[in-house]
Amino acid sequence: KNIRKEIIELGGEVNFGAKVTKILIKSGKTAGIRYTKDDVNYEVLSENIVLAIGHSARDTFEELFYSGVMMTQKPFSAGVRIEHTREYIDRLKYGVFSS
Repeated sequence: KNIRKEIIELGGEVNFGAKVTKILIKSGKTAGIRYTKDDVNYEVLSENIVLAIGHSARDTFEELFYSGVMMTQKPFSAGVRIEHTREYIDRLKYGVFSS
């Protein structure tokens, strides 16, 4: 929350749930961004753009790549997936009332 507050205090915008549609480049530098949010298209002109995207945002990574934005891969990333049976989840949620 602190970084969001700082960005807003410095005159920036913070958007959640937006989909990047185009990185605008002028003379080899970032000039802005186009994005869609709630089926409305937006364009923001700025030399400074911060993208806080998740690892599954393949379309955004492709747009960055084709726009010529230099990217660096993180040296290491790990994830864990845990699966439980439906009976176990029901027992946790409903206790003695689970079937």
